[in-house]
Amino acid sequence: MIAFLDRNRNVTRCLACGNEIDIYPVEMSYAFKLLLDEMKSMGIAPRMHLEDQV
Repeated sequence: MIAFLDRNRNVTRCLACGNEIDIYPVEMSYAFKLLLDEMKSMGIAPRMHLEDQV
């Protein structure tokens, strides 16, 4: 999901649920991005569980 940053309050929020969240940069292929967009258009809210890189 894409989040937005409210610079006045210095808070990041999820566009789908409105909760405060952390934003992490993620590198992905264009095809995977298109897959996520297709899933969102079908009403499926994909979530990505990220782990720290070692």
